[in-house]
Amino acid sequence: MEICFVEDDYACFIRTLIPDAVKPGPVIGPDGDEIGRHEGLFNFTIGQRRGLNIAWGEPLYVTRLDPEKNVVYVGYRDEVFSKEVVVSELNWIEEPVEEVTAKIRSMMKDEPARLEVLDGGDRARLTFDQPQWGPAPGQAAVFYDGETVVGGGVITSVH
Repeated sequence: MEICFVEDDYACFIRTLIPDAVKPGPVIGPDGDEIGRHEGLFNFTIGQRRGLNIAWGEPLYVTRLDPEKNVVYVGYRDEVFSKEVVVSELNWIEEPVEEVTAKIRSMMKDEPARLEVLDGGDRARLTFDQPQWGPAPGQAAVFYDGETVVGGGVITSVH
């Protein structure tokens, strides 16, 4: 998490800091077959297209990472979009409201969504009006009511 703030070659940073992270594994394609190998999950992010080094009839994107099995899953562009995420580790700045705008990537603009507080405020479901590109567990989500930050947390699951 937050590796995007490391300047220059973050993969070299990871290799130096955590040598055990360099663990080769399979890349599974859209048909469920192994279509390549990777040199460590840290080299990939949801929605990534570059650096896959896989020849395929159409462009492939990282759709899922499975750290327990050390597998990178790739598929087609439309598989990277999602409308709903669950967020935990919430920090509330204002009282939650149902109609919000939200960001799930720092460089994106906030998009209209519905915020549903779950488990007495420990988790929240964020349902966007339009599917969003590449939400992934571990990314931050920030909720807005107009210009006011309502709160935010960490994405724990994507649906």
